[in-house]
Amino acid sequence: MRSILFSNPDGGACMGKKLMNFAAHREAWQHQRLYFSNLRTYIIVLLTPLIVSFVFYVISINVTQNYALQVNNGVLQSASETISLRLQEVDNIANEIINNRAVRYFQANSHGFEYPYSYRINEARNALSNYSLTQHFISDYFLFFNNSRIVLNGRIIYQYDDFFTNYIGFSDDSTDQLMNQIAQ
Repeated sequence: MRSILFSNPDGGACMGKKLMNFAAHREAWQHQRLYFSNLRTYIIVLLTPLIVSFVFYVISINVTQNYALQVNNGVLQSASETISLRLQEVDNIANEIINNRAVRYFQANSHGFEYPYSYRINEARNALSNYSLTQHFISDYFLFFNNSRIVLNGRIIYQYDDFFTNYIGFSDDSTDQLMNQIAQ
């Protein structure tokens, strides 16, 4: 580019330098415009996958969370039904034990191990089933008879004192308190 010199009547700067400055600014502005244009393109190219990835990430988190909630609710519902069935089975077993003729007779017995009534204890014990063989969630059960102060199940017969001391392993002090609670 050629510069033309004009003299200024005020003795000021020449016009050629202004033209050169304008050309340099224009060139710098074009470079800057090109730079920002490329920068905008690069930002769009870089941010678009990030934004799309973030959206898919949020969607996948929501889908996974909803699926986990559905599965957990299903498991809880199944557990609730299983527990209800088990409690119903325990209810049926309790009704069976309560309606057992030998057990009903023994409830009114206050004689315990006294001679003419001692065979009734064995009769009541033999009338009880071993439910742990058929119901795997029952490991053992005990019947407490307050009138005769006897504890029994399908295998054992104890008096209260012997049961709490020997079978359960309580001390004498706690045995008395526990027997009073059971008797009430």
